[in-house]
Amino acid sequence: FDGLPLSKSSGSQFWPILAYIYPHSNNVFPIGIFHGFKKPDDSNAYLKYFIEEAEYLTLHGIELDSTLLKVSIMEFCCDSPAKSFVLKIKSHTGFSSCTRCFHEGEYSHNRICFPYQENNSFKIRDHDGYVNMVQKSHHLPGNVTSD
Repeated sequence: FDGLPLSKSSGSQFWPILAYIYPHSNNVFPIGIFHGFKKPDDSNAYLKYFIEEAEYLTLHGIELDSTLLKVSIMEFCCDSPAKSFVLKIKSHTGFSSCTRCFHEGEYSHNRICFPYQENNSFKIRDHDGYVNMVQKSHHLPGNVTSD
């Protein structure tokens, strides 16, 4: 989920959604492209049509050469800024940004850190907690990926 500038002078950008077919191919191909002059303001708008089509395909499959194929989404691959944009959670520089547990970050050496602790008793995040926004400080308003 990164912008691709089309030229230096126009500021026009493509924001692609890329995929590959597991386990049959490692070739990455575009399945959606958002065009604009800056990063999309809202990940819901950016992902809206992809999610609508993905929901349809996961329910109904796709027919290819008279064979109905099952479609499922295994995972999203994002860098940290794109992950927080898509999931509408605090960025990797926020105090409540850990996506694995409820550990509050600590400010150290001009950055937020999540230091290892030997007897770690931090509650682990799970899908239900994410969908129900159990830790409000971890989430940003609005979210289409959890529906």
